[in-house]
Amino acid sequence: MPAELVEYFPKPKGHTPMMLDVGCGPMLHRELCEAQGFRYAGLDYSDPEAMFLGDAQALPFKSDTFQFVLSIAVMQEVEHPQLMVQEAHRVLVPGGAFVGGVAYLEAYRGTRFHFTHLGLNSLLYEGGFIVDAIIPNHGWTAPGSLLKNALFPFVPQPVAAAMISPIVAAHRIWWWVGRFVNPKATEINRLLLNAGSFYFVAHKPDVSGDRAGGTTENAALGVY
Repeated sequence: MPAELVEYFPKPKGHTPMMLDVGCGPMLHRELCEAQGFRYAGLDYSDPEAMFLGDAQALPFKSDTFQFVLSIAVMQEVEHPQLMVQEAHRVLVPGGAFVGGVAYLEAYRGTRFHFTHLGLNSLLYEGGFIVDAIIPNHGWTAPGSLLKNALFPFVPQPVAAAMISPIVAAHRIWWWVGRFVNPKATEINRLLLNAGSFYFVAHKPDVSGDRAGGTTENAALGVY
């Protein structure tokens, strides 16, 4: 779990604040979430180590149950991500947080969907959420993903890092030079064009009909 994403975890409220880890696998995030003060529930489609087995597109929980839903690299795997977002919205209490990450330019590994920041914003917005932040994953870039997972899979980590470093250095230098001739060569645009994945932070409105203003594009680009 990246530290930058943990900073966006909501503060638990009440005596038994429940949270749901959707697509939890062997529940690697349980200790961290419990340390934040939440009562943990982990659901997975097939992992026998999960607390609950079920479908993220039809969650087996009552509406308005959880203060916090976590979803790391799951929406790209399901057949109907819109249903998954709607289900996350349903099981959250009003004001509850939906936090996670999705693939963007990482190498294909059997996933169904990869999301641009605008597509991710639209998915969350149409699912009823107010989008608080969409953040490029600084530590997982397209060049690194392609080299590690597609061009040279199973290469030991130190070797892969050595192979990637000249490309990453040249890439950063090129963009640094570019800012002197092109006002669009900003660090944000560099990350948007080269991120292997995006993190997202959203919440269910406290009051019915309370929606974020502005266009989809403005909402996505204005939250870094």
